[in-house]
Amino acid sequence: MRVGIIGAGPAGSLAATLLAQSGHEVILFEHKLGREKACGGGFTARALDAGALLESHVPCTSITELELLQDSQSAVLPLNAPFHVYARAESDVYLMNQATAAGALLQVRHVTNLFRSGSGWEVIADDETFHLDWLIGADGTHSRVRATCWRPFELADLSMTFGYYLPGKFHPQRAIVEFLPRGFPGYLWSFPRTGHSSVGIISTANHPPTKILRQYVDRFLRRYYGLPPPGRDQIYGAMVPTLRESTLRSNCCAGENWALIGDAAGFVDSITGEGIYFALRSARLLGLFAHEKSLKEFDRLWRQDFGEELVRSARLKQRFYYGGRWQRSYAEMLPSLTQQSRTVRKIENEFVAGKQGYVGLKWRIVRESPRILAELLFGR
Repeated sequence: MRVGIIGAGPAGSLAATLLAQSGHEVILFEHKLGREKACGGGFTARALDAGALLESHVPCTSITELELLQDSQSAVLPLNAPFHVYARAESDVYLMNQATAAGALLQVRHVTNLFRSGSGWEVIADDETFHLDWLIGADGTHSRVRATCWRPFELADLSMTFGYYLPGKFHPQRAIVEFLPRGFPGYLWSFPRTGHSSVGIISTANHPPTKILRQYVDRFLRRYYGLPPPGRDQIYGAMVPTLRESTLRSNCCAGENWALIGDAAGFVDSITGEGIYFALRSARLLGLFAHEKSLKEFDRLWRQDFGEELVRSARLKQRFYYGGRWQRSYAEMLPSLTQQSRTVRKIENEFVAGKQGYVGLKWRIVRESPRILAELLFGR
């Protein structure tokens, strides 16, 4: 097969490596090499297991503590399985080089059009036409492949980020997450990276305007670091898919000769915004079809593998950030529960590492509730 993969982020590059190793002729399209990404960029333990970076020498920061803030509450969670924050510009180039070493042909071109042609595809990139048998969309939130093969994301299925690249490292092994007032559907973060800190905020795209997000971040910088906001050249912003349950249920990510992976498919945790693990995992699942004649079954495979995790995340999001009529939100309670309960810290550690997912989490908490209650009443 002659396979075209649009987008050379973690999902696209890993898929290119696996398909090229299987003997396919792979063309990997990327119009801009070595872009630094705006997000926090953490590779959790399960993302490291799913990817190919652990044996690399790509610069990274190892995060051993997670500080949770909400209003006047604060708690520090020591991480049993640290996660790594890589210099994304360098980690993406490393994965791209892995793909080319496996035999993929890198085309540093901007894809301007694509359309079906007989039983395959034609992709136009910088006025050159490429004829392909399979087309893989790994081209992010605003995926051209998704728009052509299925449909673009609706605004209600997106979140937006705003933040700053903050010069310097202030807590080199600690990441910070601050939950905002009840009903704010998102959180603020500060992640130490290899050459700077990433301080930002995420919220649903149809919720507060950007200026409100900026005010939250600016206040955090003054309160936590005693710093004014950086200059305009340090600002970043991006859109992230955080799909609703109904959208995930109907989400179509594959046909006979096309497939979507990573952000282009909407494979992102709706609560945490974690997407790197699902990008890498979806690429590995796609690699299982290397010797098949059709990609259509990929849609069944991702649902069977991690689809229910994404659905549970979307379903729980309302309660996590908004709570119930007579119940506080989980975001409001998390710092105090973390500080007071050893059992809660154990569950959180397993969740961060990917050993405890949303599936089974409710019954795990119910089963552990007597112990948690005793710890809250009588000490840790």
